[in-house]
Amino acid sequence: MYGVGMVVGALLATRVMQRLAFGTVIGLGPVTGFVAAAVMALTTIVPTPLLAGLSFFLLGVGPILWVISTTTLRQSVTPPSLLGRVSAINIMSYGARPLGSALGAIVGGLYSAEACLYLAAAIFAAPGAGDPGLARGRAGAAAGNGRRDRRRCCRPADSANPRPTSGTISRHARLCRASASAHRKQKAWMARWS
Repeated sequence: MYGVGMVVGALLATRVMQRLAFGTVIGLGPVTGFVAAAVMALTTIVPTPLLAGLSFFLLGVGPILWVISTTTLRQSVTPPSLLGRVSAINIMSYGARPLGSALGAIVGGLYSAEACLYLAAAIFAAPGAGDPGLARGRAGAAAGNGRRDRRRCCRPADSANPRPTSGTISRHARLCRASASAHRKQKAWMARWS
């Protein structure tokens, strides 16, 4: 059912992204992952293949929508010269998967398979619980920090924000132009999808 969910999610991605705001589509992945983990944990109380199948289906649908939307955003706002590096960093994050598998094996070996399911639901719930901005329907603190950093980088020099030394002026100017260009692309892309 996991593979079926991924195919259904991929086929519906364009329609979902046309009907929902972009931020909502990005949020569907983690929220659906949490619901799927909670449904799978529920199978410890109500052991039925239907609940397990629903959980695997949701684990396919939600995260593939997240992958499609975040990849589209990353490719839209990243300058072409940096796209390979940014994508490589994203691919490196897949290295955490074996660590999660090892944690599951340790918890399962020391406690039980049920404890693994409860832990998975708690881990999926943790990011939403840690960001009060999600409850109010706005982005977390990280988005604001990026805007402040861009303004500090690109505003005129003063005593609190001195210009870089002569050897780095061209690099500084390139970074400011790339930052402003990426910001304009992101605003245009977000306006199109919201």
